[in-house]
Order: sequence, then structure tokens, then C-alpha cells
Amino acid sequence: SLVHDRAYVGDGASVGDHASVGYRASVGDHASVGDGAYVGEGASVGDHASVGYRASVGNGARITKDRPWCSIGPLGSDGRTLTISMVGDEVWCWTGCFGGTAAQFLEAVADKHDASPMGDSYRAALAFAEAQFKAFQVPA
Repeated sequence: SLVHDRAYVGDGASVGDHASVGYRASVGDHASVGDGAYVGEGASVGDHASVGYRASVGNGARITKDRPWCSIGPLGSDGRTLTISMVGDEVWCWTGCFGGTAAQFLEAVADKHDASPMGDSYRAALAFAEAQFKAFQVPA
């Protein structure tokens, strides 16, 4: 595990093998970060929340009970987990080494997968998350 010296890991929280918690990131009390997972710079995982195996919470994201987020996987040829959350008033996506807005994500999917079934599954995952955000009345 790599926990930056300026990060916070709460009481009873766990950080798995080969996981990373970035600069000024926080992991709440009794929360868990799975093996190989990543919590980015300035990101926050709330009390009792869980970030799964190889999942990614990107820079500045907030995973809390009062803001919807979505993690879907395995996707793509590497079986990655896609995490989608609100950062400010924008939808952001993280998977593998990618992190960016929904528009940037769709552009990257189009560049790499075009109209293939793999590209379709990434686009469907984002559409599902945006529908969930709308159901929670969070602007997407």
C-alpha cells in the first residue's frame, strides 16, 4: 500500500495490498479501499464506504452517502472497473489510468473502441450512471 503522508485514513479503516491513497485524500472511519484500488489527490471516501478491488476514485471526487456515484465492472479487455461520480457540477469518469469528464471519456472510448461491443458497454455504463444521477435529482 502507498498512503501519501498528507493523506488521512480514519479509525478502523483499511487500505488493501498495492492500493494507493493520494495527496490530501481522505478515507473515512471504518471505510475500506480494496486491493489495487486508487483514491486520487484530494478525493474523499466517506465513513463506512467501500472502494472495491482495482477500483479508482479520481482526483477531487467525493464518494459519500448524499451524492450518487456508480462503479461498474468488469469492463473492457482488461476487466477494469469504471467509477463515475460528480465533481462539482460535472460528471467525471475513472478507469485504469484514465480520469476525466464524461465528454473526455466518450472521446477516449471512441478513439480506442469506436463502435465495437466494448465501446458500446462503456457508453452504456455511463448512460446508466447518468440516469441514476437524474433519479437522485443531481444535475448530470
